[in-house]
Amino acid sequence: MSPSRTVLFALVHLMPALLLFEASTARAVPLDSAALQITSPTFAPVALGGAGAGGFATSPASASLLAGTAFNGTTLVAVVPGTFFASSLQVQITGNGTGNFSGTPLAGTAPFSGNLQLLTFGISITTVPFVLGRPGAVVRSFMLPTGGSPGVIGIEFGGWTAGTTTITTIAGAHTAMGANALTPGGAGTLNLVSPIAISTSFILPNLVPTTYAFANLELTFVPEPGSLTLLLWGGVCLALAERSRQRRR
Repeated sequence: MSPSRTVLFALVHLMPALLLFEASTARAVPLDSAALQITSPTFAPVALGGAGAGGFATSPASASLLAGTAFNGTTLVAVVPGTFFASSLQVQITGNGTGNFSGTPLAGTAPFSGNLQLLTFGISITTVPFVLGRPGAVVRSFMLPTGGSPGVIGIEFGGWTAGTTTITTIAGAHTAMGANALTPGGAGTLNLVSPIAISTSFILPNLVPTTYAFANLELTFVPEPGSLTLLLWGGVCLALAERSRQRRR
């Protein structure tokens, strides 16, 4: 048997064993793409960044999102019911912290810092800082430009889940569902949902959730080509080229 045929024979027969070895020692699958969207029955969907975000997944029960600025952005949406005429909301994301998700259903926190600005006729009335994707609440009092009447706006947030989450407002209970399509190795798409309750008060003494929104975080993890597989394939190609060269002699 010629040297080239010997090398080719060895590489072909070693391939299954090397592939199994690589699979058993596979590392975390890196994040390939990400998107953040906020939906509500009272305003059009809000999409904020995601290009260049980092993270990893190792299984359907373990995934992460790295801190960064990939989701930063500002968008203008319609005002929520219960506020006043000619108003609008400006949503701004200013950075996201590290997110860690685990369990069944997969859940966790990933804080997205930002501001909610209330405007009327294009003039800023108040700015409410918030942290989306982490349980908590924020309340901000302000004075309306019409007659100097007091107003209050509050926002409540929850964590992320690939399961089911529910918000209760004056209109009743509202539900959203995430989805987990990660493979045993961590590849695939993960859809996480996070609840947002928005309250406004201009007459009543207590804040009551008047509307709601759900944030959806879509993370897609794609494995990188294995180094052993690439090395093995390169060896096969070299052996085939050498064999072809020997035949032409």
